[in-house]
Amino acid sequence: MQKRYIYLSLIAIYIISRIYLYQFHFEIRDLCSGYWQLLDCISLKSNLFESLYYLHSQPPLFNFIVGLLLKISPNYYNEILLLIYMGLTILLSIALFEIFIFFKIPTKLSFILSAIYMLLPETILYESWLYYTWLDTALLLFSIFFLIRYIEKGSWVYLILFFVDILSLMLIRSLFHLIYLIGLVAILITFQRFDYKKILLSALIPFTLVTALYLKNYQLFGFFGSSSWL
Repeated sequence: MQKRYIYLSLIAIYIISRIYLYQFHFEIRDLCSGYWQLLDCISLKSNLFESLYYLHSQPPLFNFIVGLLLKISPNYYNEILLLIYMGLTILLSIALFEIFIFFKIPTKLSFILSAIYMLLPETILYESWLYYTWLDTALLLFSIFFLIRYIEKGSWVYLILFFVDILSLMLIRSLFHLIYLIGLVAILITFQRFDYKKILLSALIPFTLVTALYLKNYQLFGFFGSSSWL
């Protein structure tokens, strides 16, 4: 069974399932209805970069995404994000299939498991919850996919994509601290010693950007990190 047919089949299953589920009329909570982790939408729309600069309660990337959508389409930002999340579900299922194949799981079983994943109630719930949980899920799974591709092909491109992915995680969720990045680099160098220069160079920009964020918060608010919640 050729992969492109598997991909098309997964996409078809997704579209059919969501057309069927549409009859249940899931209520999508508006992004500006009071998520306490988001800045108010007026600030994000009218004063995005200054608002992000003084944001200290959490990393800035999700607020930046919402602010950008508010500027691009102030009337349909919810719908655009929902479409992005729906696209992420399809990509997640395809990436999951490729990860199963890497671990030598039979093709048919990999296809079935990937299809089941997109039909799980949890998947449908988080896909419809317009918050950063589904982005976290996607970025975590994509990081595994990019890392596998790097191991298979030794490609600089996949290594850079892996670290860009990790950077995005760190700029969305404070759980992914600078220590997380340093730990990943150490583990990669341990197992890929011949590529240590490439690994260090690829990690340099994420390390620099996250450190700059931490230093900004230390300078303005007196703590070294991406979130002041603690």
